[in-house]
Amino acid sequence: MNSNDSNTAANAICHSVLMVQESWQAAAYDQSRPSVLFKPKLYRDGDQWCALLGDDLQSGVCGFGESPAKAMWDFDKSWNTDVATHPTPDNTELLRQALEALHYCFGATDHEDKSRRETIAKLKEALNVESD
Repeated sequence: MNSNDSNTAANAICHSVLMVQESWQAAAYDQSRPSVLFKPKLYRDGDQWCALLGDDLQSGVCGFGESPAKAMWDFDKSWNTDVATHPTPDNTELLRQALEALHYCFGATDHEDKSRRETIAKLKEALNVESD
């Protein structure tokens, strides 16, 4: 075997080792996906598949897709998505009542109490209501 043959063989071996390493990394990544680790329930929901971990859609984590695989990928995406900062429908009415109570008790345009104005502004922001 001459030096060209030795170099070709060494390059082929190095390439094979790199291919095996990449395969192992891909397998390790797949095994660390949230849908693999937590095994959400998978079922049909109308014309789509749903992957759900938890009791229901409101309190659990879910993903939807046209195939089971797409639903699991969407579940992984949902797992890593932050919860919206807007109020849930359950507490919107409570926040609205609190805002009305603040307006009634303290007035909507009282500029003397900064804390009260900030509280009203935060409630308005949470409710997506324009400021006065």
